[in-house]
Amino acid sequence: MSKFFYSDMVLQYKMINKNDRMRCFIASPVTLSQELYNGIQLPGKKVDLNLLHITYYFLGNIDKKYAKMVCDIIKNIDEGAVKIHIKGLSGFPKKEGANIGYLDITGNGLDKIYYDIINSLGVKNNNFKPHITIYRFKRKLELPEIKINCEIKIDRVCLYNSIFNGKRIYEEMCCAMLK
Repeated sequence: MSKFFYSDMVLQYKMINKNDRMRCFIASPVTLSQELYNGIQLPGKKVDLNLLHITYYFLGNIDKKYAKMVCDIIKNIDEGAVKIHIKGLSGFPKKEGANIGYLDITGNGLDKIYYDIINSLGVKNNNFKPHITIYRFKRKLELPEIKINCEIKIDRVCLYNSIFNGKRIYEEMCCAMLK
């Protein structure tokens, strides 16, 4: 069983003055080297280095009860720390007309974590792909071919509350440490 932390007090505190709804997603925080991060330069809004994460699933606006259920799902993920391979740059909705630039990733254990999450949430026919968003573009952009050969390790999965008050903030609502 994974080591898990959250408290009802934390969830209650973070729900104050938010109309009992939070904009949430499930993710793993990642650490990239400054060299790799600085080596990717595109004309767009770059995600801050310390906000980078692997997104498994975007939940949207959820209430406290649903957040607690998601925390229970996260604490039951039965996977060890995972090595992730960063292959290169890609984009949503497609590389030739991207609004989002992301780092394409693979890794033993990554699919298991992803499917544990979406199956537990009851998500069907999901075309979502776990990824690390690195850029947002105001206009669709054709992305250059950028190959990357890098490994990183992830050791936890978290429920995040996404807040934007002129600056993007991701609050950890609960996290499970991967063995």
